[in-house]
Amino acid sequence: MREGGQRPIAAAIVVHQGRVLMVRRRVNEGELSWQFPAGGAEPGESREDAAVRETQEEAGLDVVVVKLLGERVHVGGG
Repeated sequence: MREGGQRPIAAAIVVHQGRVLMVRRRVNEGELSWQFPAGGAEPGESREDAAVRETQEEAGLDVVVVKLLGERVHVGGG
């Protein structure tokens, strides 16, 4: 966990044959949003492993990390 008890969040940007994977996620009651597969890292899990796991859980795809694109602090949200 990070400072303040926040879990690191990992997102996967999956590109295959020029296409980008997006998943629909419920953001509010009855409201859906297109987003990259993402979620919180489990204790002891790297962000890269979390991105792979979230992609498998949300899209049923087995992926391999090619590179880390960046990091940022996700302020205020869930």
